[in-house]
Amino acid sequence: MINRHSEFARLIHVLFKTQKKEWRKRSNDSNVMKTRQELEFIGKWTFLNENIIDKLPLNTNDTPTSFQAGKYVMPLPPLKKDGGFVPLLSLEYHPDGDFSLACLRLKVLMLQKAGNGLVGIGFRIESPESHCQDDGVGGIHDFYHAQLLKGIGYGPDFETPDWLPCSQPSFALWATDPIDAILNLVLTLYGREFYQEFITSITPKVNLSEEFKRLNERLISR
Repeated sequence: MINRHSEFARLIHVLFKTQKKEWRKRSNDSNVMKTRQELEFIGKWTFLNENIIDKLPLNTNDTPTSFQAGKYVMPLPPLKKDGGFVPLLSLEYHPDGDFSLACLRLKVLMLQKAGNGLVGIGFRIESPESHCQDDGVGGIHDFYHAQLLKGIGYGPDFETPDWLPCSQPSFALWATDPIDAILNLVLTLYGREFYQEFITSITPKVNLSEEFKRLNERLISR
């Protein structure tokens, strides 16, 4: 029987290895590296490394994982456009015996060094609200969705618009489980070409939901 929690853990490890490879390619890009270095040594969070990720209980079906608890962030691959911004991921995952009902919250900050400080914006991708409530009752966002945000609850201060709407709109996503949600994140940030390379690196080791396979077939057949 396929252990979907183990597949989810494998996907997060592949994402971690992918960002390391992509950052090596951009190591001579002073524009993005100066922001990366500022963020890495700022002291209010810890960049995820091999020792930390190997100890996270991502592949269990009963132990939650929270980057916020350890003040961890995973740098994501640098962007091709808006390349001065560094994307950082914070993850919260509460497994369920039924993998499709697991609670997942992905928070992404996109930060850039500006003068003596930082500027940025963020967004989050979340599972249906009912998956994250003890009583299983959902609200108006009881579907996989993305929303804007102004922070992740820890880390350095940065300048972002005070008026940013962080409750609505919520953008509906084509996803039925946490693996689908991670793939939506990759597609959202990096586009179809990068996504195609990424999906090749994880299959057949990671299975997609039947619903997401329909979208994936359209993307990679073009």
